[in-house]
Amino acid sequence: MKPTIAVMLLVLGLHSCGPLGNMQKVESNIPCIGAIGKYRSKLFTKDFQKMGEPSLEQPIAVSLQSVAFTPALWSRYNKHEEKQGNKPKTAYGDSTEVQARFFTAQISDAMGLTAQLNSSTNQIVQDYLKEDKDLVLLTGISFVTDEETKHIIHASEHYYLREVNGALTLELHSGLIKSQIKMSSLQIFDFEVSGLCWKLDQSGNPEIAAILLDGNSCPGQTESDPNKLNRTKTYLKL
Repeated sequence: MKPTIAVMLLVLGLHSCGPLGNMQKVESNIPCIGAIGKYRSKLFTKDFQKMGEPSLEQPIAVSLQSVAFTPALWSRYNKHEEKQGNKPKTAYGDSTEVQARFFTAQISDAMGLTAQLNSSTNQIVQDYLKEDKDLVLLTGISFVTDEETKHIIHASEHYYLREVNGALTLELHSGLIKSQIKMSSLQIFDFEVSGLCWKLDQSGNPEIAAILLDGNSCPGQTESDPNKLNRTKTYLKL
């Protein structure tokens, strides 16, 4: 009974005071890169259920590119839009002179994001991640957007993930001009998620060692399950 009560108290604490549980800080349930949640994949659709977002004290670099649709991705996009009750905004045809395109945005500074996830500001987020191994980090999205947002993207030179008014936002820089993209303006039809690798810090406590952007297994002495590190720590004490 005691472990069950402890877990219930932790969950209640997260929802009442933690960045991950404090859902009112997020303007929309549309997931931004950097969000934490649960992921499911089917043949033509992917689903990411956002649970919350970490806090960022410094912006994180993001790569943003324009990509031509392939027949497979076009089919995924159409299936997603049908599920949402929307109509596609563009037309695809591999025989057309101008091929339909979409955008991809991905975390490019995994080391910087890892450092911020390990900061004291995100202690409750870390505790939540340790409790639920099914949680993953949203590290990439594919989307179609309106003409105004397209123009802002093409006119920008640098892209960042930044916390604005308590919510994660994509921020675009063109010289001294900064623009923020509303997630509600994006038709997100594909996701890329990453698991986490854990290690013991100098005090013997679990901390995030790496974000698995490549999908490989955890390297070296790191573990995807922080509880395995605890067992190793206990063994060393003996």
